Amino acid sequence: MEISLSGIPYQILRKSYPQIFPSLPEYFSSLSFKEIKSLILIYDKEFLEEIKVLNSYFSFKINVQVGTTAEQIHELLSISPTYTTLSNLQRKDNCIDLLLFKEQIQEILQNFPFKKENLYVKIEGDPEQIKVASKIGINQIEIEFPFPHKEEKEREKFEETMKIANKMDLKIAFGKGMDFENLKILLKKYKPQELIVDYPFYNISFKYGIEEGIKYLNYLKKEL
Repeated sequence: MEISLSGIPYQILRKSYPQIFPSLPEYFSSLSFKEIKSLILIYDKEFLEEIKVLNSYFSFKINVQVGTTAEQIHELLSISPTYTTLSNLQRKDNCIDLLLFKEQIQEILQNFPFKKENLYVKIEGDPEQIKVASKIGINQIEIEFPFPHKEEKEREKFEETMKIANKMDLKIAFGKGMDFENLKILLKKYKPQELIVDYPFYNISFKYGIEEGIKYLNYLKKEL
């Protein structure tokens, strides 16, 4: 299981309080990413130059969540991050409905030079969404789902999603928004190929320092 760090919470803070929070390169340059698969960021015109610097001059790999408009795709390709996650930036959870956007994504794959092994799609944890992702040839998928499950049908839906993903040999990433205790519970039964860490890292880093945040990431990699 690989671990990726979401930089999106920091982007939100930087956008809201630019006088307090330093630039993305300044903040993330002090991190050691030897144990991390990628730093996940979200497309935002205000941050394009900062993302370019991160992508060009630092050793860690960048994964940019981007919408499906031609303008955003063209700007993304000018940055050329290692990984790209197709998403719906108009939704709060950034998940894209593949049942509605299937043809649009197929056009993107035909018209833009994406390497499929470096391409993700962000969707709800839903069996039908998983099936469509497989049909259009995307095998790396970030899923969002409620946890702890509030109802039995939520648990059944998630289990079916994971079952189909494993059957189709898809690589699943999840973990966004989860605290350490919930991660421990979930990972006892389900192991994604990629674990995404966000708020717990910043809670620790802002309170005790970045080095402690890095220790937390390394602990997760070893213990979970």
